[in-house]
Formats: sequence, C-alpha cells, structure tokens
Amino acid sequence: YGIMDMAVDVTQEVLAKRALQESEDQLRKALDATELATWDYYPVTRVLLGNERLRLWFGFSETAQLDLSEAIKKISEKDRERVIQSIAKAVEKGSNGRYDVSYTIEVPGQKERVVRAKGLARFNENGEAY
Repeated sequence: YGIMDMAVDVTQEVLAKRALQESEDQLRKALDATELATWDYYPVTRVLLGNERLRLWFGFSETAQLDLSEAIKKISEKDRERVIQSIAKAVEKGSNGRYDVSYTIEVPGQKERVVRAKGLARFNENGEAY
C-alpha cells in the first residue's frame, strides 16, 4: 500500500480571509470611534443582533438573546407606534426598504437617549424581506 500526498495552493484563499478580517477589524474600530450602535434584524427568523453599544443603550446584557419586542418596550411610549410602523413599512413587500426614524430610548437607571436609526431592508427574489 502506498501513501498519496496532496498539496493545494490556498495562498489566495488565506490572503482573502486575512483581508476580510482586517476590513472587519477596521469597521469595528470605526464604529467604536464614532460611537454608533449597529443592529441587524432578520424578519423571517425574528432574530435581532446588535453590537455592544446597542446592548448598552437598550439595557441588554452582553449574553442576553436580543428580542425586537423587548427592544421596542424600551422605546418611549410617545414614539413606540411610529417606530413599529416604520419597521413594518421598511420590510413590506414592494417598499424601498428604507428605515429612518428618530425616537427616545428609556431604560430604568439610565438617562433618556434620543437616537436616529437608519437602515435598509434587503429583499429576496420574491420581494420578501430577509
């Protein structure tokens, strides 16, 4: 029985992964420097992801599973329905997907925080937000 060795040049793959990691690191540093909160919401699975700043602003721990309905509860009652409608419109089939709304976050033990949230929904080939 013989042993067969195979070697494949993956230099380009390694370099591409390294470049992607460096880009992600630069983006993370830029977000930290500008003190921006970031989030991603996946309407199909109802998963909400957010960076440390978003978690801080909404009073979520680092390990807590984020939940859109819980985040909405932290929005001032005077703004809450408008935010809900803005989210619904952004993910509505046939919309332009744009989300741009200002509102106040009220978390017990923290100062009120007025924020402006901007985003853009992505749609699949059936026109459904994902």
